[in-house]
This record gives sequence, C-alpha cells and structure tokens, in this order.
Amino acid sequence: LILSLYVTPIIACGWWGDGEKSSENASIVRPSNYPELTAQQLTDSDYLASLGNRYRTSINLNHSYSWAVHFYELAADLDHSGAQYNLGMMYEMGLGVTVDRYRAAGWYRLAAEKGNVHAQHHLGELLISGNGVERNLERGLHWLLLAARSGHSDLYGRLASLYWERQPVADYRLQTVLWATMALENGDQDVGNLLSDSRHALTTAENAQ
Repeated sequence: LILSLYVTPIIACGWWGDGEKSSENASIVRPSNYPELTAQQLTDSDYLASLGNRYRTSINLNHSYSWAVHFYELAADLDHSGAQYNLGMMYEMGLGVTVDRYRAAGWYRLAAEKGNVHAQHHLGELLISGNGVERNLERGLHWLLLAARSGHSDLYGRLASLYWERQPVADYRLQTVLWATMALENGDQDVGNLLSDSRHALTTAENAQ
C-alpha cells in the first residue's frame, strides 16, 4: 500500500516570530558591517533569532537573507527551536542559501523533537514525498500525527486523505472518518465527499463481518 506522492503545499505554516514583538534591543545594521554583539548577546538565543527575523523581513538596504541565515544558525546552535525551524525554511526555500532539503529536514527534526508543530508538519511532508530526503512513509505520517494531535488543525484533512489512500486496512477507514470529521468541524468543506465515502466504506465493511 502506497501513500500519494503528491505534496500538499505547506502554506499554513508561517515563520517563527512573525506577528510577535521582536527583542527591543535587536538592531538592524548594514550587512557589510557585522553588529558589535556583546558576550551576553552572543549567548541570548531569543536575541539572535530576533536579529535573524529582522534581516529576513526588512525591505530596505539592510535586507539580507544570508545574514538572516547567519543569525538563525547562531540561535539554532544554542538550541532555539524557532530558529531551527526558520533555518529549515530558509534551506527548503533557498533563501540566502542554496536549496538543500536534506539540511532543511535536519533542522526541522531538531525543532520537531522539541514539539514545534510546524517543523513536524514540514518534516512529515518531506519524508512522505522523499523530496531531497530518503522517503519514509511511516515516519512522515508519524510527524504529521504528532502535529495534528497538538492542535495543528490544517493537517486534519491531509491526514484523512492519507488514511483513505490506505483504507483497505480496516483501521485506516476508521481513521479517515475521524480525521475527516475533525477537518469538517474546523471549517474544511473540501472533505465533505471524503467523509461521506469513508463512512459508507466503514459501514459496508462492518456489515460484511
């Protein structure tokens, strides 16, 4: 039984730190001039990740993806899960670096293991697709399930579809119904037909026993 090779565009997962107040002490400087950071700042992962965000999002002369990567790496090396996730995004999208989904998956894994649901989502999709990494359907599904069970509702419909593709196994029909129902309850109208079909298949299988 094979899961679909189709990779759902991961548009629901934004960047860590967007929409939140950045460190007030994080200043933007010209990329040609390295910021004079104190010893304390160099060990402050939140501060370094905030600098990465400012370089990534600035729309003036200081805009620099490569410098964003630099500061994300400093924060990620200090075990900052948000920076690790953002760094994975930079490598997956090729922002400031050459596209490298293998390295992206490595950074996603570090963040995913800390419970970052968006990193779990991205890592799961990369493993399911085998895009730049060794394809592993079971591990991919594992990470998607962890994210969904932590409340990443955008994955409910995706999981229903994945289980439906494996529905000859009885438990997968039940899982399809459960995740499709949750998706519908969260406003995903696209799962209506899938929910109806999976309920019918589940009932038919039960009656045949």
